[in-house]
Amino acid sequence: KRVFTSAGIVGVGVLGLCSGMAQEEKPWNLKANLRSFYDNNYGTLNSANAAKDDSFGIDINPVGTYKAQQGPTKYQVEYDYRLRFFEGRSNNKTDNQHLISLQIANQFADDWNVRLNNRFSYAQEPGVNGPGGLVIAPVKTEGSHVRNNASAVLSHNVGETEDATLTYQNAVADYQGDGVASRSALLDMV
Repeated sequence: KRVFTSAGIVGVGVLGLCSGMAQEEKPWNLKANLRSFYDNNYGTLNSANAAKDDSFGIDINPVGTYKAQQGPTKYQVEYDYRLRFFEGRSNNKTDNQHLISLQIANQFADDWNVRLNNRFSYAQEPGVNGPGGLVIAPVKTEGSHVRNNASAVLSHNVGETEDATLTYQNAVADYQGDGVASRSALLDMV
């Protein structure tokens, strides 16, 4: 089992710095989280393994969001960066992750709307991430990956409580590595 203890959490949010506009909703939002932690097995090795190591660290996570609306169309762009620094690692002391999300929604008639979503991630970290950043392989190895999830949803309101929906989703993953047993050979997908 992996034991993870958080030593402290500090959150900083910046919702708007313009004076005199405090009552209006801002199209942008900035926030950041700074957290210290202790991880007694950052390599997620078996507890009987003598090579398992521990580390204190810092997790820095700034997020910026911009929302806009033009007529019936709404747009949202978000950039989410995460840096984890491990003081106990001898090599590669940082894990980095970049997430960029784009959402477009349009109601082109009273009972019809379309939503387009795209989520792109690039990570230089030893875990294997699935949709939404979910860790799907807890054993850590060296490597980086690119992942893109896209969807298109067309909805039609056919009654007061019913909607008809047509959805298309696609995921692309490209992991670093060469060879038959590499993460690239096992996990790359379209």
